[in-house]
Amino acid sequence: MIPATARRAEHSLAASSQIRMLACVKGLLTHANSIAYTPFNPGKGVALPTLPESKRDKALSQSQSMKMLVTAQNRAEATETKKRAKTRRRDYLLNKLLYMTGGRISYMLALRWGHIYADDKGGEMKILHGKGCKERIISLPEELFAALREMRADRRGSDEDFVFTSQKGGRLSVSLAWRIVNALADEANVTKKVSPHTWRHYADSRTMPSKSLINCQSAAL
Repeated sequence: MIPATARRAEHSLAASSQIRMLACVKGLLTHANSIAYTPFNPGKGVALPTLPESKRDKALSQSQSMKMLVTAQNRAEATETKKRAKTRRRDYLLNKLLYMTGGRISYMLALRWGHIYADDKGGEMKILHGKGCKERIISLPEELFAALREMRADRRGSDEDFVFTSQKGGRLSVSLAWRIVNALADEANVTKKVSPHTWRHYADSRTMPSKSLINCQSAAL
């Protein structure tokens, strides 16, 4: 078998794809070692490839990401009217979901409540619109799953309802999602040009161990 990172030149993978694939393997090996399935972690000494300068330029830094998320959370908590609070809570959770999973905005906006469900460690999210029309499962941290479940209860959403909706109740559009992310960046004083896809660049650029399993499961998104 030819290693994924040593294919012929015409089939070579981008650095971001290599990072996701290697992070997946490293995460699996780390988990296997942590539960004593293997006596040692052979992936511990494997360094992940670095992103090209142009790719890093597009990515948000950890500080910028935190500023945007904290700003979104503060906006939701400080809003006086219930209607506006719901909208800003939606905006916060949309950005956090993009941050945590690195998923494409089109997949996030296509989510229905029936695609998000509990498991023994928190929650899971089912993506049905991935490449090749395959079903993919992404683990959700307990805190994020609880916040999404709270939003569903507040809206009394059925399994067939979209998770992220407009004020009129319809599916949130991609253009509005762009405006939400841009407005959030402006308020957080993030001068870098951002879009919903910027969160994917951030997911590509980070190598935090705590995110490796999430990156593994969302590698094909």
